[in-house]
Amino acid sequence: MRQIQHFRGGPDKILHIETEGCKVNVIIGTHDLSKEVFTTVEILPAEPDDDGRNWMTIGPTAVLVVPATGSDPDSWLFRDLAAANPTPHQNGSSS
Repeated sequence: MRQIQHFRGGPDKILHIETEGCKVNVIIGTHDLSKEVFTTVEILPAEPDDDGRNWMTIGPTAVLVVPATGSDPDSWLFRDLAAANPTPHQNGSSS
């Protein structure tokens, strides 16, 4: 396993990784309209790869990673939307 640390204060906002079948972007320091900061992870399937094969994703291609609690709980639009509409893996149900 290769481990990379990518934090605010570094030279770049985006960590870009290319691997077999996809590209992955980890974007730090993005924020919502209220200026609450979060991290975005994007998965971009290869279309096509070096061998001419197209790849696809199963599941979400972008994920927002937000603090479980923020400085102003009423300002977290994205967290509130996720809490109101949980996906099956978030609440443990299969439906």
